[in-house]
Amino acid sequence: MTQLKTLEGERFSAVNIPGGFEKYFEDCQEIPPIRECTNLLHDLQIDQPELGRQMKRLEIWQLDPVDEMERHLIFMETSNCKRALMVICQDQLVPAERHHAYGTLSVIGGTGVYSTPEDRSPIEFALEHTLSLALAMRHKTTMSGLRRHFGLSGMKATVVMESGKSGLSDWEKSSALQEATGWLYSPQRLSRALTGTDARQTPETIGAMARGSALAVEDGRNAQICGTRENFDTPGACRYSMEATIDALIDNLPDTPDFKDSVVSIPGFGRIGYTAVKLALDRGARQIYLSDMKLPVDELGIPLITDPEFDQELYQRLLELQEDYPGQKVVLVAPNDIYRQKADIFMPCSSQEEQLTEITLKELKEAGVKVVLAGANNILKKGNKWQLANLAAKLGMVMPPEVLSNCGSVTMAGMERLYFYLRETDTEYMELPDDEAEKKFVREHVIPFVRDNAQEMISTLLEIAREMKTDIYTAGEIWYLRQFEIEANVDENGVLQNIPAS
Repeated sequence: MTQLKTLEGERFSAVNIPGGFEKYFEDCQEIPPIRECTNLLHDLQIDQPELGRQMKRLEIWQLDPVDEMERHLIFMETSNCKRALMVICQDQLVPAERHHAYGTLSVIGGTGVYSTPEDRSPIEFALEHTLSLALAMRHKTTMSGLRRHFGLSGMKATVVMESGKSGLSDWEKSSALQEATGWLYSPQRLSRALTGTDARQTPETIGAMARGSALAVEDGRNAQICGTRENFDTPGACRYSMEATIDALIDNLPDTPDFKDSVVSIPGFGRIGYTAVKLALDRGARQIYLSDMKLPVDELGIPLITDPEFDQELYQRLLELQEDYPGQKVVLVAPNDIYRQKADIFMPCSSQEEQLTEITLKELKEAGVKVVLAGANNILKKGNKWQLANLAAKLGMVMPPEVLSNCGSVTMAGMERLYFYLRETDTEYMELPDDEAEKKFVREHVIPFVRDNAQEMISTLLEIAREMKTDIYTAGEIWYLRQFEIEANVDENGVLQNIPAS
């Protein structure tokens, strides 16, 4: 057992770190106070003997809350010594009004695997990063309308990686760890959360979590895991919110460029980036500049297909797109060059956070970009985020908050429980095969909800921007803070001031 110190007010006391998990606490001098330690291994072995036999550790450490977020550390280990440490943060600011279809559920988020920077202690980075992501989910559930209409707030769960580790984590390689994670997601065990896909999740990992979740409920349904239905691809659903947001901008700001005959730059060709490319092409974009770290190119933009980092499967998807849209161009460029391509619309969809800085914003201005429509999270450099939002507006770019333009994923996931309710209570849904019922639900409930919310929010944010003499991105933060009765002010230049530390 490794002895680490945990801060309790001004006192220190020793805490035992489970053997084998020391690597996650390297270079960590102190950890937050531990409120409670719970061993759930016996419960798992009694409840689900087959899964229980594959596990030899399943512990939950409850930490002190921060920013009204509950925090837990989860230590998991299989009988063949595959280990995973997870951090979970979930909102305590749950609306009193509950949607009748949701029962005990109160928070929604995703479970993902994130790399730890080489210069950071894994546990310290994970605690900080997970809290940041959970707070962003509080933003997203509020701006998406899920909080007001369904009584859902935000959470996030992350799998901790050792510093500098490349390749797959043990969690990604072990279906037992994934199933145990799903089993934990139940009100009886750990969480009132509904969780879905996030960074580095695959259909296989989310499916394993769903199996584990089904073990924890009496009717055997995947009650706590979303995104497993064929037509409920939650990352792909970001298309709905990106499209709805730009349409709302066009309706309210007539000079906003549409996709038709436009040039669009898109960094990131993952699951959201792919749907962004499809959206732009379907809406008539004449050319798309695309970059991705997994598709390196030379100085002329020629794909380096012999590069060991080159993703052949991803490249094949790109070639298929080029074949499917023969009259429209999709051109690969290097990631650092994407900001300098002459374009009308810039759609960041990369998992790389904080990609918009003073330098890159000025490059976008020189490139002629009029709209920044994000499918990514945390697009602005954090240190001077509100100055950058102000700068983008002064450079002539309209930039709605990314928590609005990429909220389709969380909306799809958040409404999935309503789908199951309709399948059990509405004769129109009860009589249909799964595929038809899912498509009907997306068509009649999800897309209209996203579009109506985008129209309402863009109109509201433009009013706040005029009232406060600021930009639409900052107006989004002012609106959000007002929902929690927090006063927000801007300086004479329209830059947001006096923001709470979180």
